[in-house]
Amino acid sequence: MLSGCTWCCSPSEVKKLTDVFSRMFSDPSAKVFTLYVETLPSFLQSHADDISPEWVHVCLSCLLTRVSGEQFSSAITRLHKALNAAR
Repeated sequence: MLSGCTWCCSPSEVKKLTDVFSRMFSDPSAKVFTLYVETLPSFLQSHADDISPEWVHVCLSCLLTRVSGEQFSSAITRLHKALNAAR
């Protein structure tokens, strides 16, 4: 797992990663979703200064939309962790 991991990425790599995360927002697969919400907090915390505020806004909107429709408590817990990291 990536928790506690410090990522070292250049600004162009951070941009590529935000693009990948953006594509993952709309993926209906539960496996992709789980990977996404488990990885997102570490990414947000490691690169808070490098991520554009516009992308964080989109990320928050997508996470809030997802949490409103989620039924499983384990997924809601992961979403809350991601939301806290984005905050």
